[in-house]
Amino acid sequence: MNKTDSYLTAECLCDEARLLSQLCHTSMEETDHWRWYRNIPGCWYHRIHIFSANPNDPDFWRHLEQIYHAPEGDLILSFITEDLYPEWEEDLTQRGFSLLKPQKGMVYDLPQWQPTPQPSQIRRIFEEDIDDWSTAVSRGFGNLPAPEAYRQLIQDESNLFYAYEDRGMMVGTVQLYLDGNNAGIFNVSTLPEYRHKGIATALMRTVLNDAKAAGCSKASLQASVYGEPVYQKMGFRVVNHFLNYTKKQQ
Repeated sequence: MNKTDSYLTAECLCDEARLLSQLCHTSMEETDHWRWYRNIPGCWYHRIHIFSANPNDPDFWRHLEQIYHAPEGDLILSFITEDLYPEWEEDLTQRGFSLLKPQKGMVYDLPQWQPTPQPSQIRRIFEEDIDDWSTAVSRGFGNLPAPEAYRQLIQDESNLFYAYEDRGMMVGTVQLYLDGNNAGIFNVSTLPEYRHKGIATALMRTVLNDAKAAGCSKASLQASVYGEPVYQKMGFRVVNHFLNYTKKQQ
């Protein structure tokens, strides 16, 4: 399969969600239409990603509703706008879904990366510190922590976790997922009081160093409106619009 850069941004997230479901021994399904994974409710990887949809197929919408409302807790519904038909977002809204988080898929071509020295404030995180790392992520993003997800993922050697520390406190985080030739970058966060100090850039340089050393040819991520300028300055390219939706149960 000839994978586009846009496809890589979704594949890496879905592969990480699949890995977590495998580690948790929970259910999943992968079809031409979607890939869904039920693992740990409330975490970023408890989701369904839509790759294609037929607006005139009532069975599609009925099946989607059944999958979305998982007994363990509703999934995050994500998709790339450019992959679906023009009225897709309107159809979602009419069925009670609402936008949770708009992002942009971004890609970096690693052969052009020139390794840089790693600051002494950055260190790898291992199992004994993963709960503190999870707390730092939740403080950076302003949401609830999901430590069980990271306790599982850190067991797999393809997942690497990093923190930027100030006087022994984790003030910035990043996660690197080595997915074949594609390096997925997740959980780039900085505590509010430490922003605009170059911490996210330093963490990104570290994971790009390690991704290139691991033999990856691409690095991909989903950028928030706040992170996008940081990544663009480093040479990442926008390749799609990546949207996340949610729905309240009636």
